[in-house]
Amino acid sequence: MYYRAPKNLLSEINELEKNIQAFNDGDLHPVQFRGIRVPFGVYEQRKDDSYMVRIRCTGGAITVPQLRKVGELAQRFGRPYSHITTRQELQLHDVELGSITSIMKELYSVGLSTRGGGGSTIRNIISSFDSGTSDSDVFDVFPYVVALTNRLIAEADSWTLPRKLKFSFSSDANDSANALIQDLGFIAAIDEKGEKGEKGEKGEKGFKVYVAGGMGRRARPGKVIHEFLPVHEMFAVTHALKNLFHKYGNRKNKHANRLRFLWEDLGEELFKKYYFEEFNSYQASDDEQLLEDALNKTYKHAQPSETASLATKVDSADFRKWQREYVLEQKQKGLFSAKIPVKLGDFYNEDIQVICDAIEGSGDDIIRFTMDQNIVIRNLNLDGLFKLYQAVQTRGIIASTPQLFGNIISCTGADTCKLGICLPKGLLPHIQERVINDGIDSSVLHKLKINISGCSNGCGQHQAADIGFSGRVKRREGVTIPAYNIFLGANINATETEFAQEVSWVHSKDVPEFTSRFLAEYLASGKEDFIDFLAAGGIEKARSIAEELQERIPLFEVDKNYYFDWGAKEIFSTAKLGQGECSAGLFDMIDVDRKTVIQTTAQLQSDLEDKELSKAIYELILSSARMLLVTRGIDTSTDEKVFNAFKQHFIDAGIVEKKFLALIDVAKIYANDIATSYKYDSIQLGDRLLQLYDSMDNTFNFKIEKKTTPVEDELVEDSAEEKPAVTEAKIDSTNPVKSKDYRGVGCPMNFVKTKIDLAGMKAGDRLEILLDDGAPIDNVPRSVLAEGHKIISQDKVENYWKVLIEKS
Repeated sequence: MYYRAPKNLLSEINELEKNIQAFNDGDLHPVQFRGIRVPFGVYEQRKDDSYMVRIRCTGGAITVPQLRKVGELAQRFGRPYSHITTRQELQLHDVELGSITSIMKELYSVGLSTRGGGGSTIRNIISSFDSGTSDSDVFDVFPYVVALTNRLIAEADSWTLPRKLKFSFSSDANDSANALIQDLGFIAAIDEKGEKGEKGEKGEKGFKVYVAGGMGRRARPGKVIHEFLPVHEMFAVTHALKNLFHKYGNRKNKHANRLRFLWEDLGEELFKKYYFEEFNSYQASDDEQLLEDALNKTYKHAQPSETASLATKVDSADFRKWQREYVLEQKQKGLFSAKIPVKLGDFYNEDIQVICDAIEGSGDDIIRFTMDQNIVIRNLNLDGLFKLYQAVQTRGIIASTPQLFGNIISCTGADTCKLGICLPKGLLPHIQERVINDGIDSSVLHKLKINISGCSNGCGQHQAADIGFSGRVKRREGVTIPAYNIFLGANINATETEFAQEVSWVHSKDVPEFTSRFLAEYLASGKEDFIDFLAAGGIEKARSIAEELQERIPLFEVDKNYYFDWGAKEIFSTAKLGQGECSAGLFDMIDVDRKTVIQTTAQLQSDLEDKELSKAIYELILSSARMLLVTRGIDTSTDEKVFNAFKQHFIDAGIVEKKFLALIDVAKIYANDIATSYKYDSIQLGDRLLQLYDSMDNTFNFKIEKKTTPVEDELVEDSAEEKPAVTEAKIDSTNPVKSKDYRGVGCPMNFVKTKIDLAGMKAGDRLEILLDDGAPIDNVPRSVLAEGHKIISQDKVENYWKVLIEKS
């Protein structure tokens, strides 16, 4: 096992099981359920009632027993393969909802977790697949990936971010793990002037650190935030970045809330100011122990062969060809790594079991998934290498596939993804067939990157390729056709980073011909470097070929085949495009209620029978009251709790006028039988909440022109579940202190609740809050200080903290 699953994971899986039942029973809103399941790595697919489950594999590492288990689960519960992703993890496809928690429990039994596989969370941390075995290593970064993973997946605020965060570690200066195009990237470095390493041969280990990079829409390369960071300070970096994102990330607009957008919104100076405030205030807790555990973890390895010569093992032309194409000698003399190209990243269970049989007993640290959706088996001696060769030959896994095609990256596209436009998985075999049939010598192109995305979101990393394609919709005489934008010339490395530029587009059916003809032009140019070829007229060649192919697209009446995508059984259409779930969260419920308020208000303008009118009035009051409760950290499950929480956090807090108190009370008592005379009052309430929504900034603060006088908390009727207990903890006879218990409330909601408490108090009043150890005590007091209030005392009591605050 490479990482430790969160201690409370089993209880969370059991809670998810209850939510699945509530959803099936119709007691849980689909949007609210989506916000619960997606952070568990569970996505709905295009096919009704089918789901994808994503499994965390830190740095692409997995053990033989773990891989066997994943293959078996795929066979039993979904499609018979496990899909390798560009973030070095695994996905199961076509899983039924009722099987999800069973899968999760079996994964947990072998030390695997799906937590953080989706949603606004810390995603799987990737790293150089050959870290620790390559001559180009500055040092092995994998132990640091493991240590950081163990820290982050144990912290509650890793699951409630404004949007996802993606991290990467590169073990070499060439940035083999694409650290420059992540939210946070670490590139191994040595400070020769620093303290000597363990063996005294090098200086201090550290990282060059980049932030706010990313692909997809508005792609940006990362910016340097630390020229050199000692390895033990990486925890302070992630702590600072999470806090910065929590405080200033745009929660209101999910289309503008990636970290790179925050950099642009704040500007470099302010971004760095806020970042270093968080970084400099960081207090280490168990950093040393986490690092020590990861660095000292030992793995059983095969004994190195006495000779590194493969020819001494077998005299076979096929074996030597496999050696040239897929085998690398490691820096550890007598050990080897072998690449297994997995077509489209789909690793079938039969192949998984054969490979596991071949490598079992060769050691512990032997499997890595790569970012090009393949597998590397490492730390093999000659005996292990030959055994693996026999296995792949027996199964025909590799056959004669040139490495150019084995390295092509492709997302699943419209085959399963709701946002997918085209079918890249159906396209790839035709690219390979056309290139081979045209006599293109692909063996000399094994370093060329061809990446395909089914839409513009970049899951296939088309912007990081030499030749990239991203799916799009075009029209021919008003009829939709599947097409791809063409991107050329990415240059991703630690010295200069340029994304591939969009140069033209081509019909899906013509991508194979375009690729073959363009590769022929490249080989004929005599240019060894692809970038040099593009600069010497290659881009113009691409445009010329694409324009010629565009002119040849037939009308629908002439050739209907052009109006089907590769592998499709239906004419191409965007009718089944759905809503993406990557940013799914409880905050999506705001949009659901907001639309209900608008639609119900319009409905009330028409003539309705009294029964329908009463029902619509109640629906409007309920949706209005519930709409913004999530901004105060409240997830309510019954109508009564909605109304109680709305009274406490909006009316009594002075955000919404007291005149609506009577309306809320009437709705609580009469529900769908509410008198029709409350029609205009309900419309006014809905309008008021829509105004609040419009005035809300990206961090859920409201611009309130006039506040009512807050009502004391003791006067509000509410359940203990919705409202923390209120006591009078008298510090002295002249200054009574209100006390709130926020143990069990995660970041940033514990601060949001504290902020609301303070908003209803007078200057000089004191508030005592109870906080959990760890992230809550690290984050909340500093956030309170940033608001200008005073921290009078901060004392630890057993396993929690008492913090006394004085309002400014």
